[in-house]
This record gives sequence, C-alpha cells and structure tokens, in this order.
Amino acid sequence: MKNIRNLLIIILLILIAGGIIGGLSWIKNFENRHIIQQSDIILNQVQNVRKLITVEGYFTEIYTHKDYYKFDISPLRKKALVRVKAKASVGVDLAQLQPWTNAQTKTLHIQRFPQPEILSLDHRLDYYDITEGTFNYFSTSDYNAIHQNARQFIEDKIMDSEMMVQARNQSNAVLETITALVEGMGWTLEIEDRP
Repeated sequence: MKNIRNLLIIILLILIAGGIIGGLSWIKNFENRHIIQQSDIILNQVQNVRKLITVEGYFTEIYTHKDYYKFDISPLRKKALVRVKAKASVGVDLAQLQPWTNAQTKTLHIQRFPQPEILSLDHRLDYYDITEGTFNYFSTSDYNAIHQNARQFIEDKIMDSEMMVQARNQSNAVLETITALVEGMGWTLEIEDRP
C-alpha cells in the first residue's frame, strides 16, 4: 500500500513538473511571436518646382469630434478627442512669374507676381480619447473624415493667422530684391499685376 502511494506521489510530481515545463515552453514560444511587415513604394512622378517658402508655422490644436443618433446618450454616441500637430510652409510659387525680356529697351517684364499660398502642410493626428456607443461606432470612413476635417481646420487657421501677412511682407521684400538686382544691371522691371 505504501509503495502504491509512493508511486502515485512520484507520478503526480512528474505530471506537475511536466506541466510546469510545458507551460514555460508554451509561454516562451508565445513570446517569440513573428511580425511580418511589408511595404511597397511606388514613385509616381518627379517634377521640378520653383517655390519660395517665406514663412513656416507650427501648430498644435485639440480637435473634438462628436456624433450621435437623435439623442445624446451613451449607447447612441461616439466621440473622439484628437491632438493635431502640424507644420505649415507658406510662400510663393515662382513658376507663376511668367517673365519675358525686351533687350532693346532693357526691360524685364513680369506678367504678375504670385500671391502667397500654403505650399505644404504636414500634420499628424494623435487620438487621445475614443468613446464608442453600443449602437454607434467608428468606421474607417469616420477616421478619414476626422483626418480631412482636422486638416481643413488647420488650413483655415493658417489663412486667418499672421502667417499670411508675414508671407506677403516677405514676398514684397523678395520683389524689392529682384527690382534692385535688375536695376543694378541697368535694366528696368515692369510688373503688370502688382500684389
């Protein structure tokens, strides 16, 4: 009877040790997960640009999106709190200058000097609080709409900010520099449509 009891204890200890070793092995294999990422980059077009950045601005805005069906109660509501960080470059597109010269009168003609515009806007969204209701949840199109609305929000802020005024002042300074260079060579500068 004692031998059977000792045998059962030994078998039980072997099963416990085997369970522990098997569990540790399973955990170790679980930690060694494999992640496969793939990226395909396709270059569509390369073009020469003649853009002059005169002002850069950095923005951080908090954007709130709230959507609900008929009643503003938890099961029917979804909302997101998003931080938008953006870097905007404002300047002029010099490709719009359209210059031509008259060598006989030593005149450089520019049809029009371009107005300042947003040349680039790089932005990043950080989602801080996403709350979905039971019957109202975020879809891919909702996230895309939030992204577009946040970008439009930043563009509107840029257009209403001091950046556009500073860009116009810098454009006028560039125009004065061009005028001084042309007149320094003994030519005259004529701009048909001044800013």
